[in-house]
Amino acid sequence: MENKSLEIVKKTEDNLLPLHIKSALESQMLPEERKFIYDALQPKIKDIEIVTCIETLIDVISSAYVMSGQSIDEQQKAIYASETYNRLYEIYPAVTAEEVRTAIANGVFGEYGEYFGLNPKSFVGFVKSYLLSVKREMAKELYGNIKKRVDAEREEVPPYHTDEYWTPEKVTSWVSITETCYEWYLNDDPMIEATAEGVYWLLKRRNRISMTQDYINELMELAKAKERRLLLLNEDRKKGDEVKYLLSCIDDLNKDRYVHRNIRLCAKKIAVFKYFEQCKKEGKKFIY
Repeated sequence: MENKSLEIVKKTEDNLLPLHIKSALESQMLPEERKFIYDALQPKIKDIEIVTCIETLIDVISSAYVMSGQSIDEQQKAIYASETYNRLYEIYPAVTAEEVRTAIANGVFGEYGEYFGLNPKSFVGFVKSYLLSVKREMAKELYGNIKKRVDAEREEVPPYHTDEYWTPEKVTSWVSITETCYEWYLNDDPMIEATAEGVYWLLKRRNRISMTQDYINELMELAKAKERRLLLLNEDRKKGDEVKYLLSCIDDLNKDRYVHRNIRLCAKKIAVFKYFEQCKKEGKKFIY
């Protein structure tokens, strides 16, 4: 089997997590906490070819010696890498190559494990201490809570477009919700931004909103402009590269399905607000 290079087996941050999870981590976790998570999501040593993994360990050990101001010959380095790999594979097969790299690098500076000289015993000890560290466990718990919450918020939306969804009970419920949203609109209540997608579908089914292709295109452009403004307003909370990426996704909606969905949801909300504005001009206090 052809060997994979380290550059091939290592995943970039953009490929580790869906954008909606990554964005949540960027805003709710410290860089050190995120690194624990990103390192843990890299390929595990049990899933990497032996030769590739040992080559990676040789590189890691070389760096450790450079950082400590010591030297080691190539033959000894290869022996240490092989011994370290065998021991890690035996007791921590699910550890990732990046976690090993981080553990040994920080272990050299005394952050993890006991120091017995630069040798396999110390290297494995560094990894053990890293995996059991309180900071790592806290980061994993925080990540789990964030992911659970964000995923719950992104559960599949009900099939609003199907006739089966719109039972008499559902219609009654959404009529009430629509009236509440319209009241928010009349009172300039910030809660209006919480208008749910079902309001759009109710108005559309009852022919209160007419959606021609030209109108859809207009709404999508308005939604893109709104999302750009919001993104730039919060630019200081995001990395420059992330802002650039999200802006490019708004320009090319085929680039990221999550951004595409958000734009479509925003466009539907704008359609609802435009209808509400029309009702307000007509002096209506209620929609139905």
